[in-house]
Order: sequence, then structure tokens, then C-alpha cells
Amino acid sequence: MNEIIQKLAYKIGEGFQASSLQNTNDKINVFHRTVTVHESSDLSFINGLVSAGIRGTASLDGEKLITNYSQFLTASRQHLPLVVHTNTQLAGEDNYSTINNYRNISAIHDTGCFQLIATSLQDEIFLTLIAHRIAELSLIPGIVIADYTEAEDKVDLPTDNLIIKYLGNPDDQI
Repeated sequence: MNEIIQKLAYKIGEGFQASSLQNTNDKINVFHRTVTVHESSDLSFINGLVSAGIRGTASLDGEKLITNYSQFLTASRQHLPLVVHTNTQLAGEDNYSTINNYRNISAIHDTGCFQLIATSLQDEIFLTLIAHRIAELSLIPGIVIADYTEAEDKVDLPTDNLIIKYLGNPDDQI
């Protein structure tokens, strides 16, 4: 997973899950709360956090989409505003392989999750915010799919004020 998207997930939510994590020490989000971090490729943990009302994000490698099919169904059935990040490349032994992940992505179409496809890192940053907003307003889980090759482009992370204004404070009454 891209470190910039992981950093954005720490800023946005109170829960984050990924199959592999780097530097998870004392993460504080823009709402001055500690972020609960879990290293696993099973979405059960983040589904539990989100069902308790915590804004959460997960990151899955492409080949783990199918193994979490029932968790996507559960999130849809329970109307959990979960956002999951994945990519269109399957992980190879040392590096990303040239085999694409579209078969797995197509297989989860009928889970009830909406899908947004990012064609650049900056798009993925914006679509992450949009996905959280859509998921929280509609109570439908979302999947942000990265369909680009990793590049060292200059990207802008949203400011803390923008995140607070766009997504709202989790303590606000609805």
C-alpha cells in the first residue's frame, strides 16, 4: 500500500487495517484521537470497529478481495460506512507482477459496495475523501481501486481543516 494513502487514512479515521504496516506508533488523527491499527488481511476487525461507530479504513492486496467476499457482504448488509483500498496489480514474489486484478474486482461487484477507480495518486487521495463522505451519508461500503503505476509525483494531502469541514467531526450530531 502506498505510504501516502496510509498517512491519509491515519489522518481521517480512528481505525486502520492493512495486511502489512510500517511505523504504527502513536498515530493521532486530525480530531486528536488515537488511531487503532491492526495488521491483518481479514476485514472482520475493521468491520467491528466501523459497526461501533468509528470511522475506519482498510487496505487489501488485490488477491485478498475474494477471500473477504463474505466480509464485504456483511458490511453491505449491516450498512457499514467502511472504505477499503486495493489495487489492480496482484503482488508478485519481489515486486508487483504484470498480472492484473480485474477478475477479483469483477467478482465483488455484487457485494453491494460502490467502487471508485483512481488513475493517479492524487486521484486516490481525492477519491478517498469522497468515498468516506459517500459511505457515511449512504451507509454503503466503498472500495477505492488504484489503477496506476507507482510514481514519485508531487502530491498534495488535504489540510486538517479541509478534512474536518468535508467529512465532519465524528462527535457531531446527525
